[in-house]
Parts: sequence; C-alpha cells; structure tokens
Amino acid sequence: MAKSARASLAKVFGRVFTPRESKEGAFWQPADQVYPRLSEFDAAASGVTDRGGVYAIWHLGIRPQWLRVGASDNLSKTFEMLTALEDVAIYDRNRGVFVAWAFAPPEHWGGFVKSLSARLAPALQDLSLETESPVEEEALPVDCPLPPGTAN
Repeated sequence: MAKSARASLAKVFGRVFTPRESKEGAFWQPADQVYPRLSEFDAAASGVTDRGGVYAIWHLGIRPQWLRVGASDNLSKTFEMLTALEDVAIYDRNRGVFVAWAFAPPEHWGGFVKSLSARLAPALQDLSLETESPVEEEALPVDCPLPPGTAN
C-alpha cells in the first residue's frame, strides 16, 4: 500500500492542508492530493501509462527538500528510471520520495520546468535522463503552482 505524503507535508511544512482548486479542476495529480511514494508508484492505476506531462519529486526526511522537476513524453518510463537511480534511492530511505504530476500541454512544459526549478532549486536537477523531454534554452519561465499542500 502506498504511503501518503499528505499528513507528513502538513506536519513538516507547518500548515494545514487546504486545496486551492476543486479536485475536478486540479492541475497537479493525483487529484485527491494523496501523493504516492515514487518507489511504490503504480503507473497503470494512476493513469500515466504512455502519457506525458510535468512532474515534481521531493523527500520528507529530516531536511525535506525538492529533488527534481521535469517533463516527459512518457511519465511512467521516467518514474521507473528515477526509481532505479541510486541518487534518488538514497533519499527514499528516510520517509520516502513522493511524486506529483500534471498533464499540461507540451508547449508549456519547458516554461513550467524552468519556473519551478528556479523557484525550488531541486537537489537533483542536474541529472540527465534519457526518458525526459529536454528543456529548450530559449523557453521562457511560465508561472506554475506547487502541488497543493507542499508550499510553506
């Protein structure tokens, strides 16, 4: 059973969880805002098999931090690759690595990734993944909300 990050996020970031959008209009997934552990992620059950979009991963250990934001034509393959990386597995040992994703239009992916990576300074942003869509240098940052419950 996947562990929920919802209570942990509220505890760690010191605020009560209050969604900004209705679940039907949620930008970030899962819509119920119960973020799954990356290591226990079920792509088929989550509806990301062969779908592209933007994603964010973070951990909730002693020093919670953002690990990576990116975009991919196939989120399930990217999540599999991230799970297999030792750089990510190290963070999973202490309270887990969690994931959120958004099925945004491909033309906005680069801008969302640039905006989020500049704002969050993820620890593993410099990793190169063959399953990811590259962010073009000329892409302009596009304001993107954080997954609900993760803002401090």
